[in-house]
Amino acid sequence: TSASSVTIVDADQIILNDGGTMKQVAVTALNTYTSASIAADDISTGDGAVTLATSSGNITIDAQAGDADIIFKGTDSSSDITALTLDMSEAGAATFNDKVVATELDISGNMDIDGTSNLDAVDIDGAVQIDATVTVGVDDTGYDFKLFGATSGSYLLWDESDDALEL
Repeated sequence: TSASSVTIVDADQIILNDGGTMKQVAVTALNTYTSASIAADDISTGDGAVTLATSSGNITIDAQAGDADIIFKGTDSSSDITALTLDMSEAGAATFNDKVVATELDISGNMDIDGTSNLDAVDIDGAVQIDATVTVGVDDTGYDFKLFGATSGSYLLWDESDDALEL
C-alpha cells in the first residue's frame, strides 16, 4: 500500500506470475533478460532529447546492408528535411542539403567546384592551369597585375593608374 526506496542486489528475489503460477526469481535472471541487446529497429520514437555518449572509445554508426546510406534528418521550423546523406554506394560521399559551415577545411584530394567560388584571399603553392580567359577587374575599374621574372627585381606590370604595361 506504500512505496519505499530499496537497493536491489543480485541475490534478491522478485515474485513473478508465470502463467498463473507465482514464482520467486533471482534478480540476476531478470538482469540477464533486461540487459540483452535491443535491435535498433525495435526502438520507438521518444519525446525528449537523446544523447549518445561514451567515456572512452568510439561511437560507431554502421549501416551494414550493402549500399545502405546513413541519413541525418531533422525538422527545420515545421518542415521535415534530410540534412545530410552519406552515400555508401559512393564510398561515403557526403551530400549536404545546404552549405557547410567550417572554421577550417583541409582537402587532401582533388576538388571539383560547380558554380562560383568567392575567395577572400588565395595562396597557391603549386602550379596552376587556367583553361579559359582570365579577367582582372571589370571594365573601367582595373587593378595592378604583376608577373615576376627569374631575376630579382624583374617583373612585368600592368599599372591600372597609368593604363600602361611597364617593364
